[in-house]
Amino acid sequence: MNIYLGNLTIRQLEDRCGCKFEEEDYKWLKEHRQDNAEIKTKDKLHIFDIPFMIQTGEDISKELINILSKYNNKKPFKECLQVGIVDI
Repeated sequence: MNIYLGNLTIRQLEDRCGCKFEEEDYKWLKEHRQDNAEIKTKDKLHIFDIPFMIQTGEDISKELINILSKYNNKKPFKECLQVGIVDI
């Protein structure tokens, strides 16, 4: 059984990654972020503290990875970030 803890905001995600999202990307992330850790729709995401990961629905997973890759390619993230796609 896996245990996931935390409910990070987009600003906290930026701090952990060591980047600053452009306004458009920040708005997109904020629009799709949810406080509830259980992803029940394919267009939402939740950011965990421990382990440091984002769980997301499959409809937005590619866009999420594209956004994150853009910043990681400029300067590698300070911490390893996992992306998990929830099968809904």
